[in-house]
Order: sequence, then C-alpha cells, then structure tokens
Amino acid sequence: MSFRPFTDTWILARPKVRYFGAYPAGFLLKARDLIGCGYGDSVLHVCAGRVRDYKCGPGCPGSNSVTHFHGQGEYDLTWDLDRSLKPDLIADDCESSAWGSIITAHPQIQGVLADPPYTDWYAQHYLVNTSGAQRPTPNSIVTNAINILPVGGRVGILSMEWPRYPKTRARQIAVVHVLVGNGNIGRTFAVYERTG
Repeated sequence: MSFRPFTDTWILARPKVRYFGAYPAGFLLKARDLIGCGYGDSVLHVCAGRVRDYKCGPGCPGSNSVTHFHGQGEYDLTWDLDRSLKPDLIADDCESSAWGSIITAHPQIQGVLADPPYTDWYAQHYLVNTSGAQRPTPNSIVTNAINILPVGGRVGILSMEWPRYPKTRARQIAVVHVLVGNGNIGRTFAVYERTG
C-alpha cells in the first residue's frame, strides 16, 4: 500500500512579531506539534529570524514565565546569519559541512523547523543578501535536515514551493497550505520524516 500524506489548510492571523517575513500568529505551535516535538525536545530552527519573540499561548508549559516562548522550546537552537538576532549558531546553511558540524556538537536534535527566504527578492530583506552567502534552497535544507535527524525525526519547512526529499531515507508526512487572509501570498508547510 502506498503512503499518502495528509493535506490541510491553515488560515492564521497576521504576525504579531514585527519582523519582515515573521511567522503568522499561531503557526509555530501548530508546526511544532506536526513535527512531533514537545517543549522539552530539541528543535533546530533554520533561518530562525526572531523565533524567540513568539510569546507562549495559554496552556504552554511555563506560560506564566516571562522567559518562555512557544516557538522556542527549552532545548531549542536557532541558526541564522544575522548576528544582531543573537542566534545560537551562525553559519551558511547552504554548506553541507555546517550541517555535519551541528549534529556533531548537538546530537540531541529531534526535529528541524525551517523558514528560508522564498525568492531572491525576499532574500534582499535579510543578511543572506549582504553576507556573500547563497540563498538556501528548500530542497537542500530538507536533504541536509534529514541527514542530521535520528530515524523518526521530522523536518518541517515553510516555503513557496513544495520541496523534494530523499525518498530512500524519508517519507512525506504532511503538506499544509498556510494563509493569512485575502490578498496575501500562500505558502506551503511540508513535513518529512526520516525513515532510514
């Protein structure tokens, strides 16, 4: 029997964080659930932006704490080129060697969430355009993320395209259309699970 991923549409509120390309309100909580990672699991946020600024919602562990965010779990790592965002890791995520060194230093990573610049036009609004780094492609992020995850680990990527994935080592779990209202671009949130 062939496996068919489930599909869905999320109609979410506009971002509450002031940052170009910020996640829609409520996205991170749903995305984290879909990659199967709870607050105590380690998630690597690739092209992290200001993921730490997403406040916790009702019912989150530590929701009474000023320092807890639902986008940033207890053991999460952020990866971005923009030093002003104070990411945990600063490297060009187009480089396969950077991915290898991350898993060597942080073998506890259980999931990956990525939100790369969607096009060259979008990349102009981020440091990727001024640092000499290439714009990471969704396909390369998915492949590299699958390679660092344990079997059963999942990568979720928000993109304007539906990324390819290494079919011999992973399977498609979900494809979700993400909207924030009429007149706005639609994006795809695709989730893949490492199988071998």
